[in-house]
This record gives sequence, C-alpha cells and structure tokens, in this order.
Amino acid sequence: MKEQINRLVELANEYAEFVGRTPIKTHIQMSYGNEYHESVMLYFTSNKEYSISFEKVEISEYSNSITIPLNYTSDDLIRVYNDAKKFLDEKKEEIKEQIKKEKEKERKIEELRKKLEELEKEITIK
Repeated sequence: MKEQINRLVELANEYAEFVGRTPIKTHIQMSYGNEYHESVMLYFTSNKEYSISFEKVEISEYSNSITIPLNYTSDDLIRVYNDAKKFLDEKKEEIKEQIKKEKEKERKIEELRKKLEELEKEITIK
C-alpha cells in the first residue's frame, strides 16, 4: 500500500507542477465521472503548497498529511491513481483553461474590492 500512496503523492506533485503552483483562493473541482467523488480537486495556499484530492483520497502538502478512507484497499488506491493519471493525460488543455478562468475571476474580484474601498473612502470623506 505504501507504493500506491507514494505514486499518488508523485501524481499530486505532477498536478501541482503542471498548474504552476499558483495560489488559488478557491478549490477547483474537475469531474471525470458521474459521481460527486469522481473528481480531482485542487487548492493552493498563498505559500504555493497544495491540497489535492483524487476521489476520496486527499494529499495535503501544507499539512503534511494524507487522508484515505478506512475501507480503501491497495486495489482502490491503484484504481484512484489510474483514473486521476488518465484524466490528467487526457484533459491537460481543459485543465489549463479552467485554471485560467479561475485566475481571471480572482483578478476581477480583487479589482472590485479595490473599487469598493475607493468608494467607501469617498463616502467617508464627504
């Protein structure tokens, strides 16, 4: 089972490097199946450390922990790895586009925050 866990950690690092370890203030969820848990979720802290979930397996770099459901076997970890690796290999361009959209949303939100601060300052001055 240790080998499967190490492979998942390597895959998490591959995902992190692929997306550029850019801090994202919200989770990005990318589904590859019909069930909620059939997805990859990415989150990066301001220090560029990640939390990446493959299905129900979460690898958290910033807390130095891995969470695996109690009933998961070595075979489950192999299946999770294969599904997540296949998804990454097949959807790289879509993942890049989704991350670009999330970054643009964050940029717009930040612009609106700044504008709101300016408006609040104007109101208090008057």
